[in-house]
Amino acid sequence: MNSRAAESSKAKMISKVAFTLFLENGYEATGIRAICKAADAELPTLYYHFPSKKALLLSLAADLHNDYMASVPPSILDVGGNPEKRLQEYFLFIMHYTMTHIPETRFFLRYALFPPAELREEIHVFLQEDQKRKDELMQSAMMACIRSGLVNHSIENAMAMYWKFCTNNTFDAIMTAWKPNDRELLSLWQMFAHCQLSGQRPR
Repeated sequence: MNSRAAESSKAKMISKVAFTLFLENGYEATGIRAICKAADAELPTLYYHFPSKKALLLSLAADLHNDYMASVPPSILDVGGNPEKRLQEYFLFIMHYTMTHIPETRFFLRYALFPPAELREEIHVFLQEDQKRKDELMQSAMMACIRSGLVNHSIENAMAMYWKFCTNNTFDAIMTAWKPNDRELLSLWQMFAHCQLSGQRPR
């Protein structure tokens, strides 16, 4: 293994160990030396790759976000696709991703809901940018559904309702033993789309 590959491998090991310790023990209770010991890395090596513990956590958050976005199916990214189908498929994608990436989702939720004091501003900005990218991804589909009459709300209210629906179901999957199959998820989506987005009342 050449020196560049060795450095990359060591950086990945440090990130992997830090992810586990930050998730299990929390940011404040995890020291740099504990990360070094678990990763079998010298202190200068860690600081070579990550200038601070703060930078290490933010690097993990960015990597998780990039992996998530890279997993989004092309059909959802296709702005020319069926708009209602895109909204539905993105909800299904979120749920599938959550159930197959439980530790990653727990990590994200932990630091989104309870950010360390020294990282509060950076995480706030990160979450704003993350939400902006997600809005940009799905807003055209929601607008098309509003124009066609499938959605009877303003774009602001419709998007807020959509993200709340996705988030609530994500929480249920993470916080309980709930593991819905596709049939159950589609039933939930149809009820949400018919009763809430369309503004119709169940008979």
